[in-house]
Amino acid sequence: PDLLEEVMSNADLFMTFSMSDLKPPQVDFSRINESTVKRLAINDTKVFLGQVKTPILYLAKAWLLTGDERYAEKCVEMTLGVRNLDPRLVGLNDFTRSAVQDTLVFAYDSCFEFFKADDRAAIQATIQAGGERTYEHLVGWLESHMFDNHSWQKTFSSLMRSAVALYGHEARANEWLEYCYELWFARAPAGGFNYDGGWFNGPGYLSANIVTLIQVPMLWQRLAGIDAFAHPWFQ
Repeated sequence: PDLLEEVMSNADLFMTFSMSDLKPPQVDFSRINESTVKRLAINDTKVFLGQVKTPILYLAKAWLLTGDERYAEKCVEMTLGVRNLDPRLVGLNDFTRSAVQDTLVFAYDSCFEFFKADDRAAIQATIQAGGERTYEHLVGWLESHMFDNHSWQKTFSSLMRSAVALYGHEARANEWLEYCYELWFARAPAGGFNYDGGWFNGPGYLSANIVTLIQVPMLWQRLAGIDAFAHPWFQ
């Protein structure tokens, strides 16, 4: 009940929002050097994308929980605004890319039938391109590397969610999902060879990984009936 109340109270709040209320950072790419863009623009853009993602996520959840189409329609309205963001802001680094990728995936998967056909096709193409870029970045690397903080914190789970959302719509999503399956059960959690529950990157990085560590095993349970929490690290 408490979680339901939290979702609905936030969703009702975000029903009053619009993309015009959320102002993207104003970065003068022509004036400042690359290192300044990386240092200043990434931080500002991450904050902004969090402000964009949160309403869309709560609105999608409210639609799924209640069946009230108002939430789905508002979610679609705000998601269409995400498509108009400056691509240079979106592509600053893996965190900004995954924030946009996840936002589109949540909305596409939750409110599929509420998008017009051309908008849905455009969003699907964007998700597909982002998933393919991520897959090509990870495959052959992450499975053989001892540890890669950002890939396990954000990038892996973003690819898996993209694969689930596009499964049956894009042929490449089947390969992404197979890769995610093989990679997870070979190298996760915490390197895959960690049986004592230790976390050698320190407790701060455990908190950064916690969504992936909980959400991904739950997805394997729902998708394939596999108890990924049976791994000795979780036990």
